[in-house]
Amino acid sequence: MKCEQTIFRNRLLIITLASFGAVLLFAIPFVAKAQAQVPCPPDRKLADCIKEFNEGVGGEKGAGYDTSGEFGKASNITDYVKPIVQGALALVGTLFFLYMFYGGYLWFSAAGNDERLKQGQEVIRNSIIGLIIVIGAYAITAFVLSRLLG
Repeated sequence: MKCEQTIFRNRLLIITLASFGAVLLFAIPFVAKAQAQVPCPPDRKLADCIKEFNEGVGGEKGAGYDTSGEFGKASNITDYVKPIVQGALALVGTLFFLYMFYGGYLWFSAAGNDERLKQGQEVIRNSIIGLIIVIGAYAITAFVLSRLLG
């Protein structure tokens, strides 16, 4: 029994560290770009240097942010709603990951307890269903808005 608990703890530790490592692996490029210093000679405008830097790093659009200096001048309602929807989808994705992790933890730590095993499977199933509903709602909304707004 003691040996099984040690094996379980080691597996849980490996899974946790691997998950954390994967998150860090995907976050490193964003952190590196955020910390990059843009070299700009005194005779040039900073906006031009930033634009040139973004073209070199992220292509013509850079990181995808508006650098024209016309902040707050939205042409239609989608310019206001789009960042809110993107933030909400990021939050849903984070919650999905956390629920999947929690369900997996319940499942792995069941140790022969059928009730806990079923609870873990139910959490995983419900989180997948929730993600499918959110993605479906987003797809329907995007389709309808694309038809309405042209």
